[in-house]
Amino acid sequence: MSKSLVVVESPAKAKTINKILGTKFVVKSCMGHVRDLPTRSPKGVKQAVPGVDIENDFTPTYDILPAKRKTVTDLKRAAKAARDIWFATDLDREGEAIAWHLREVIGGDDQRFDRVVFNEITKKAVLDALKEERSIDQRMVDAQQARRVLDRIVGYKLSPLLWDKVRRGLSAGRVQSVALKLVCDRGAEIERFVTEEYWHLFARLAGAVPPEFDTKVVKKGTHALKVTREAEATAVVSDLEQASFVVRSVATKERKKQAPPPFITSKLQQTARFPVKKTMMIAQQLYEGIELENQQQIDVSSPFGEPSGPVTTGTVGHVRLTFMARHGVGHAKSPDTVNYRANIDVMKRCGVTDLIAISAIGSLREEMAPTHFVGVDQFIDRTSGRASSFFGEGLVAHVSLADPVCPRLAALVANAAESSGSTVHRGGTYVAMEGPQFSTRAESRMYRGWGGDVIGMTGMPEARLAREAELPYALIGMVTDYDSWRDEEAGVEAFDILSVLKGNADRARAMLDELVATLPDTRAPSPVDTALEHAIITAPEMRDKTLMAKLDAIAGRVLGE
Repeated sequence: MSKSLVVVESPAKAKTINKILGTKFVVKSCMGHVRDLPTRSPKGVKQAVPGVDIENDFTPTYDILPAKRKTVTDLKRAAKAARDIWFATDLDREGEAIAWHLREVIGGDDQRFDRVVFNEITKKAVLDALKEERSIDQRMVDAQQARRVLDRIVGYKLSPLLWDKVRRGLSAGRVQSVALKLVCDRGAEIERFVTEEYWHLFARLAGAVPPEFDTKVVKKGTHALKVTREAEATAVVSDLEQASFVVRSVATKERKKQAPPPFITSKLQQTARFPVKKTMMIAQQLYEGIELENQQQIDVSSPFGEPSGPVTTGTVGHVRLTFMARHGVGHAKSPDTVNYRANIDVMKRCGVTDLIAISAIGSLREEMAPTHFVGVDQFIDRTSGRASSFFGEGLVAHVSLADPVCPRLAALVANAAESSGSTVHRGGTYVAMEGPQFSTRAESRMYRGWGGDVIGMTGMPEARLAREAELPYALIGMVTDYDSWRDEEAGVEAFDILSVLKGNADRARAMLDELVATLPDTRAPSPVDTALEHAIITAPEMRDKTLMAKLDAIAGRVLGE
């Protein structure tokens, strides 16, 4: 029997709503807008503003966003199999426009489409919304389109003027230019402000009957009291100190205090004590993450020192997941101070059988663009000074690292990333640099010449140690930037990376959701499971007992521990 398709914007919301609606519904996420005005006019078409036909009633033309082509394909496939389709995008103009764009790209009989809205993700709100379905509000869609077209016209017409008159690189906008004027006007007003001295007088009064109470002096005789100099304030205080006071009346009033309304985004930003970016990151976390059953956070010690932090473990269906923040809570550890040996050892002690590393990376190839995922399969190790082996003097082992990534695990991860709507490049050589600084342009070009595809700071010695621990390892890299090899662009900046990283984090969560949903019930064996079978070459009688004891989790299978 065919199911109903519900489309929301956020992957995290999709999972929660799917649990509410049950098995008769399929809930998919579009992850925001799927179409937008093109940045360039179609070949052979001359337009002063790309995507907007100014001479023909400002008619817009839309293209599917490159990063959303797979998402659209997936939604079309789901829509074809669905009985009916419900658009549950956000309840503002942007959400209404997204619903309209989805209807346009999916196509087919309009009778299949319904629009539902809710302002909270609770069972009652979601189920009530389904009873109040409606058609897409074209007035809201037109309002959003008008705003978007105006943004495009203002930007393309005014920005070049700024380049000519002020400085290249500046941009003008329908909102930002007005906001800038308001800020400038306010600044000018502040500069014109003339300071004026004034004094407020307060008194704490106490009588024979408690309690004490505070008062503000507002009148002198029948006239309002206005004190503009310290001498006047001192004189009034002197008079008051000699006076006696009588309470003439006491008024008791009952006030009803309404509960404050829910925060809208702008009010939340104004009220919070954090910068806007941090505020929105914290707010988004309410919808983030993978919901684990039997979730617990535990501290696990390692004979190789302190790991990056505690692990979080729990189950989703038949799959047990164990997480650790490689850089510690709040990203407190730099790449060169991460204790990679302790982290891998702790994973092994927690019963982990397959290790997936998710890392931010820079791209050394034009086709591996920011927001894309890369399934790394090879490494060039440029790190130094990091402990790269669990073994050593008194217990020597040589493991094969020709193919450092488990192909079975890498394929599962790449399939999940693609199914969740991400653009995935299967295979790529990861240059592991020491950091914490980013590359020079010369280094970036050299790495490209060596055959490097992406660059990061944490893949090594992590992959080496995982192999020694007999842990199948897969690294899925999330591209945040083009490193430093492109002359036309500025060098890598942390702020730019963070702005891309936020979107990548959403895609990573969607990937993990898909991975858990598609993992087979039975884990297939991997050659990595027996990587130490013939790797230890130190004679048994010469082996260091102390080191052997430390390796109880890592190599206990072959050491007989």
